Amino acid sequence: MQTLQQALGAGRFVVTAELGPPADPDPELVRAKARALAGFVDAVNVTDNQAATVKLSPLAAAVLTIEAGLETTLQVTTRDRNLLALQSDLLGAWALGVRAVLALTGDPLSVGPYGSLATALSDCDSLGLTRLIRELNDEGITCLLVEQNVALSLKLADRAYVLENSRIVMQGTGAELLNDDRVRHAYLGIAPAADGAPHHGG
Repeated sequence: MQTLQQALGAGRFVVTAELGPPADPDPELVRAKARALAGFVDAVNVTDNQAATVKLSPLAAAVLTIEAGLETTLQVTTRDRNLLALQSDLLGAWALGVRAVLALTGDPLSVGPYGSLATALSDCDSLGLTRLIRELNDEGITCLLVEQNVALSLKLADRAYVLENSRIVMQGTGAELLNDDRVRHAYLGIAPAADGAPHHGG
């Protein structure tokens, strides 16, 4: 099975699909979804209690999709977890074979039926989770980060890819891309240097 990172590195059109775990705890429902997607996508993105509604654990669903032979990205939202739970879930995900994480804050509880019943436990938002993943990475745990905050992502990343229309248009170390005029102009809104001197990192 080719990893998502390898697929992105190949420079071809990459297809992913969102797989929402069911409310029913029957694992065959997840397996059936995985079989339907196998051979058509490069990876699946397993959602985490989407729309603030109780679903099967995303980690359990991710394990089932991995067992089905699918490259899997696990959504981890900070809405329902304090710092202790986030670290435990990330370590557990690694132990069970998850190698890509999508860091999200999560839909507010008011979106679903638990607005007046549940209590948000978040100690951090998606950016705080991104930093936490980096800290775990520094301890020897590798995570693939999918994040739309370009500046923070590049500061945290050892290796980074810029995608447009599912194709890699630039790649390099995080520091190289953060100092690249094309990235700074297109994604950070910073105009090129007035003297015209290139700031390309490679």
